[in-house]
Amino acid sequence: MKLRIWILLAVASLAPAITIEQAVKEALRSDPDLVAARASLTVADARVRLAGSLSTPEIRLGANSLAFDPDLFGIRTSAGVRWSPPRPGELRWKREIAQSRQQAAGADIRDAEAKTAAEVRLVFRRVVLDEHRTGQAEQILEVRRQLLDVVRKQVEAGLKDAGDLDLAELDVADAENDLRRARNASGAARRVLGRWLDGEGSARLEAEPELLANPAAGMDSAELAARALRNRGSLLKVSAECRELAAAEGLSRNQRYPWFSFAQISRRSGYGSDRGAWGFQVGLDLPFLRSSQARGEWLVAFAQRSQCRLEDEALKRRIRREVEDAAAALEASAGELAAMARQHEELATRAIDRVQTLLASGRTDRVAVLAAQVRRIRLKDRWLEKKVEYVRQLAQLELAVGDSI
Repeated sequence: MKLRIWILLAVASLAPAITIEQAVKEALRSDPDLVAARASLTVADARVRLAGSLSTPEIRLGANSLAFDPDLFGIRTSAGVRWSPPRPGELRWKREIAQSRQQAAGADIRDAEAKTAAEVRLVFRRVVLDEHRTGQAEQILEVRRQLLDVVRKQVEAGLKDAGDLDLAELDVADAENDLRRARNASGAARRVLGRWLDGEGSARLEAEPELLANPAAGMDSAELAARALRNRGSLLKVSAECRELAAAEGLSRNQRYPWFSFAQISRRSGYGSDRGAWGFQVGLDLPFLRSSQARGEWLVAFAQRSQCRLEDEALKRRIRREVEDAAAALEASAGELAAMARQHEELATRAIDRVQTLLASGRTDRVAVLAAQVRRIRLKDRWLEKKVEYVRQLAQLELAVGDSI
């Protein structure tokens, strides 16, 4: 059984690791919600083609008498073709409306993809960091057990009392609880990642090189805001809605003027000297009789377009604030991580070196050295805990910028 487990672990270690961008691409490809949303683009494409098509001509048949008496020479039958021509610019406006709705559908998909990408990156980074935190918890438990052995021997030798042994045992129990919590958190993050990767959450992950390093300080908020204004689907959607309203305004304005409602060519047949005569008819739409309604429709379309422009400007300001706030929060966390790294690398290392020097000179015991090692590992774990918060804030910035890849 053990041999089989070792073989499975060896095979898993030889399997190619999944990078964070590979995980994002897989999630964008297989997410059922995104697959269903992309299908709406096919509907939008069909509507664009439909908007540019002309109306279908009608074939009309008629008779002014249904009598079958051959003595009745007044029977007249007719056959004709009737067609309603579009108003000047009508097809262009309708195409513009359909294309705007197509653009709005694409913008919704773009926002959904950016959200999915940010969530997958976050859970991918959480898995890596949680696994490192599990490793830190295992190190703390190992050092706590060593410390317990030392204290037990000291109690047996009469150098310490039983109370010190009780405290050491409590520290081991506390370290075991911390390790259990760390493993549970890591397993939960793995399960979430597996749902995004279609059951591949147990695969080996290739962490980003900068994930376990101190983040670089100094973000260009202006450049990030400019990217957000280019990428955000919500802004593209408002732009598409404004374009649709402008086309609706033009279409409404176009309805205020007279135009041919239909044109018809027909031919009469029957008995008599005028059989086979051709006829031509046209209809003229006179909107003057409903001028107040037509003007009201145009005013509504004009007001909606004006409101849309204001919403567009308001959304741009809101996006800039989102990016600036997310970047500021990330900068603050980067500064805290740098300070914590200095404490771990400088202060904790110096403390351990000093205690080991005292141990070598006989002025302290091994318990002090092990306790200093625990403090150093805990500082590293606090850095990892802060890095988890940092990657959560990074996901907020990525979502505000709107990058899917």
